[in-house]
Amino acid sequence: MDNKNTVISTKQSARERRMIRFLELYSRYGVFAILALIVIVFTILSGIFLTLENILAIFQQASFTIVVACGMTMLLISGCTDLSAGALVAFCGMLASVMIQNGQPEVLAIFAALIAGIIGSTINGVLIGYFGLLPFMTTLSTQLIFRGLTYIINNGVPVPGFGTLVNLSRQTFLGISYLVWIALILVAVTYVILQLSNYGRRVYAV
Repeated sequence: MDNKNTVISTKQSARERRMIRFLELYSRYGVFAILALIVIVFTILSGIFLTLENILAIFQQASFTIVVACGMTMLLISGCTDLSAGALVAFCGMLASVMIQNGQPEVLAIFAALIAGIIGSTINGVLIGYFGLLPFMTTLSTQLIFRGLTYIINNGVPVPGFGTLVNLSRQTFLGISYLVWIALILVAVTYVILQLSNYGRRVYAV
């Protein structure tokens, strides 16, 4: 009877080890496996999916999301979350758009958008870091505030035309859009910060 129980226990332990190993592999490579599956499916469905033009178009459309994801990556690694990131990006972009439409220099509009982003992020950081508020509730609240400010500064209507900024997004270097280059540079900087700097090691240690 004891031998039978030992055999059953050994089999269960082996299954648990295989499951743990599978979960470890999935946590490391699961996203890449799913991405590969998506690429295979869409390649079968469309003959132009893997063409260079389509791949570059996908990267160009995803460049804005990639930029935001670089910052969100550090937050998620440290165990925090930010629900207001999209609303803050929208507010900063709308602020720059309204300034350009009102005749302000584009450089000044970009600088103002960057300052607005820093201030908004600092507000979240102070509320969470110094006042001890929950990240989820704090950023959910500031998300609504930033979204409301976006509607206020543009009176709830779209702002057409960006002049030189639109032309900049259409220009390429080595056949690749400037937007993609900016996103790739930020990805490289984020990797260096997280993997090769003391700050990155502290982010992982939080």
